[in-house]
Formats: sequence, C-alpha cells, structure tokens
Amino acid sequence: MTQIIESISEDELSLHSIYETLRQELRLLISWTGIFALAGLATAFLLPVKYQARTSFQMAMVANTPIETPAILLEKLKQPLFYSDKTLKICGLNETDSAREHLIKALNPTVSKNVPIVTISYKAESTEQAKNCLTRVIRDIQDQQDEIAAPLITALTSQLNAAKEKLAIAERIKKQLSGNNLQLNFTDPKFSASVLMLSTMLSKETEAKELSNQITDLSVKLAEPQTRKTSTLTEIYAPNEKSDPPRVLIGVGSALMGLLFGMITALLKRQLKISNH
Repeated sequence: MTQIIESISEDELSLHSIYETLRQELRLLISWTGIFALAGLATAFLLPVKYQARTSFQMAMVANTPIETPAILLEKLKQPLFYSDKTLKICGLNETDSAREHLIKALNPTVSKNVPIVTISYKAESTEQAKNCLTRVIRDIQDQQDEIAAPLITALTSQLNAAKEKLAIAERIKKQLSGNNLQLNFTDPKFSASVLMLSTMLSKETEAKELSNQITDLSVKLAEPQTRKTSTLTEIYAPNEKSDPPRVLIGVGSALMGLLFGMITALLKRQLKISNH
C-alpha cells in the first residue's frame, strides 16, 4: 500500500515538474511555435495554386444494359496504359510511367453503390486545364467503350434490318393475296386453292404484326436512352476557387509541430540541468 502511495506521489511530482518546466520555458514554446508556423505558411504560399474539377458520368449502354460493370471499369481506370499520350499532354503531364501513375491517383475514381455511375476529379494550375483534362479522360473512356459496344449494336441492327425485310415480304404477299376475290363456295372447283390462299393471307397478316412488334422493340432498344454513349450527368464542375494548398491547415499543423518541438526542447534542457547537477 505504501509503495502504491509513493508511486502516485512520484507521478504527481513528475507531472508537476513537467508543468513547471513548460511554464518557465513559455517564451521558448512561443518562439518555436511561431517559427514553425511562419515556415509552414511561407511554404504554403510558395507552393503552386491548384484548382479542382469534378464530374460524374454514366457508362455506355446497349439495349438498356451497361456494356461492362462499374467494377471492371474502375479496374481499367487504375491501369497506366489505359490513358492515351494525348490525355497526359492535356493534363499537363509528361509521357512517362510515373506520370501515368500520378494521373491515376489524381483522378481518384469512385463508383456509386446503387447505380452504374463513376465519379472522377482532377487538380491543375487552372480551372480550364482541370476541365480539359477530365474531358479528355472521358474521351478515352468513350473510345474504349465504343469498341465494346460496336459489335453489340451491329448485331441488333442486323436483326432490325432482317425483320424489316421479312415484314416487306409479308406485306407484299398479303397485298397480292388480298387483291384476289376469294369466294369460299363448296361447289367451286377452286375452293381448295381459295382456302389455301386465305390461310396464307391470315398467316402473313399475323407474321406482319409480330414483325412490326419486333421492329418497334428493336428500334426502342437501339435508340436513346436504352442505347447511348458514355456521357457526363452534368457539365464538369470546376469552381474558380483555390483547392490547394490548404494554407490554413498547413499553418495550424506547422504551429502544432513547433509547439511539440518546443516542449521536447524544454524538457531536454531540464534533463541536462539535472544531469549536470
């Protein structure tokens, strides 16, 4: 019990001595805090100013189906070779592997949870350059997704054209048969032929209706919004406000580092005095 009381007393004494040391070295603490804060602010003002642009886009679709999942596109956006050399140039980067890696990190692509929408952003020395960079990145995505969508659209277009040709043939046959004066008279020696032509005409009429419905369905699938290119939801958002560097945050962080450095310096001075005595 006595040992516990002595231990508590020593801790209190130690904390008290630290407090007294810091109080005595208050000018030192203020000095180092001020020095670090000024150094941080000076660095912040020397850093180049950056402006941020941000946009969200929806992926290309064919027949109301995304041509690829958002997760796959997200992985593609993380590949350095996904971006063209022209994109790097417009984004103000050199055509190097490190520049491509920098672009991937700068874009910071994210995917919405419930809808196939991807959001990207970019910081540049001007709002115009930031917007142009994102516009060019969207173009790269469009080109890549157009290649995937092309054979799907071609297949649906072929089905549509084939249905139109069949409908034209069915309409022509139906028109030819309807021009004949069909009389279903049992005593008529051409009764069997009349029945056959009537059956054929009704069959072609049913086929024409089915083909018309198929053409309508395919036309809807091939038209917007069920089939569309990669496109942004709205215009690229690029406010004329400085995004980087966060000067206030840098100044406060530097001041805290200066305060910590001052506290360590004060405690080291105290320890040296104790050692010398």
